[in-house]
Amino acid sequence: MEAPPPSTFTFPPEDLASMLFDMFFLHFTPFLPVLHRPTFEAQYRSGLHFKNTSFAKSVLLVCAIGSRYCEDPRVFIEAIGPQSAGWEYFTQVRDLGPPAYASPTLHDIHCYVMLSYFLQTTCAHHSSWTIIETGIRVAQDMGIHRKKPGKGPISLQEEQQKRAFWFAILTFTYFSAIGRPLACQDEDFDLDLPVEVDDEYWSSPSQEGAPIPTPRQPTGVPSKISSFVASLKLYQTMAFALRTVYSTDKSKILLGFGGEKWDQHFVSELDSRMNQWADTVPVHLKWDPNREDGVHFVQSANLHSSYYYLQIFIHRPFLYSSKEISSLSFPSLSISTNAARSCSHVLDALQSRGHRGHTPLLDSAINSGIVLLMTIWSARKTGVTVDYRRTMQDVDQCKHFLKECQVG
Repeated sequence: MEAPPPSTFTFPPEDLASMLFDMFFLHFTPFLPVLHRPTFEAQYRSGLHFKNTSFAKSVLLVCAIGSRYCEDPRVFIEAIGPQSAGWEYFTQVRDLGPPAYASPTLHDIHCYVMLSYFLQTTCAHHSSWTIIETGIRVAQDMGIHRKKPGKGPISLQEEQQKRAFWFAILTFTYFSAIGRPLACQDEDFDLDLPVEVDDEYWSSPSQEGAPIPTPRQPTGVPSKISSFVASLKLYQTMAFALRTVYSTDKSKILLGFGGEKWDQHFVSELDSRMNQWADTVPVHLKWDPNREDGVHFVQSANLHSSYYYLQIFIHRPFLYSSKEISSLSFPSLSISTNAARSCSHVLDALQSRGHRGHTPLLDSAINSGIVLLMTIWSARKTGVTVDYRRTMQDVDQCKHFLKECQVG
């Protein structure tokens, strides 16, 4: 049984909707390819948003996210201005998921992940955590988290489900890095990583969900999906850090992970995983501040800022403090300082080419700036020689990046 059709939604006019779709797929999809553009636009042209409530909400959320990158005054609430971009569409999506008597669909999963992302750009950032966890539970209820039996061709529907679930896992892991417990452990799902084939090479089946031959990315054409897959691999390392370095004392006792010896073991393992990730990044995503391809440049900047953020995250518990110094303190301080400095340079290069950051980049800027300031403040106690002027220049780059990302 399906949900009743939408009756009270207000959609943007066609010219504005087209502009907002372009903004969404230009600025959001290169990092988080949740929607398959040809399928989405075909469903929109067919008028599905007038018949299907869940798809109508997806359209509104695409417009809300696209509004964040649009300067057309029609996306603003007149009395508030640019800070209200997208709220007219966001506020219409009140209730997520299907009614109790209806089964969830892929459109419902899309709503959860996109609403969670939009909230990350607002003052209601904390609400994003509960919404994305609910999305994970709904996806598990649909069985999306498990690998399908057999080795037949992958349908476009299955690939979209896979991308949506991985997006939810990535987002929740990110939230867990600021103190929330993981909602889904690695052993709870066995889903393959997304296929590294761009949207234009997937064919929409005549019957929804019907298997089609799994497409291939043309030889010599770098895939835009590779950035998403690389991000997932990076955040798998973060999940491992959360379960080891950041686990509670109770968990460490139960698992026998006590003492500095275990800390050294896990940090060494994590450093090894980070080095392996850096060695296996596709060539078109290696960091090059002069890269000509705009999409690959932004994807590379996003990936490497996340990489440096994770380096700091791994070593943060062992940074020098006045209470205790361990054998990991000085190496961790050095690694974190170098990571923060490198991250500030990536953000500066990104900003110099006119790109505005999204939530993970903002956190990278904040953490990098804090680590650099800690390096200066602790220099006397640690005996580390610090180039004050150079370090403050890097701090200023982080501050400037945050200021330029401010809306309004």
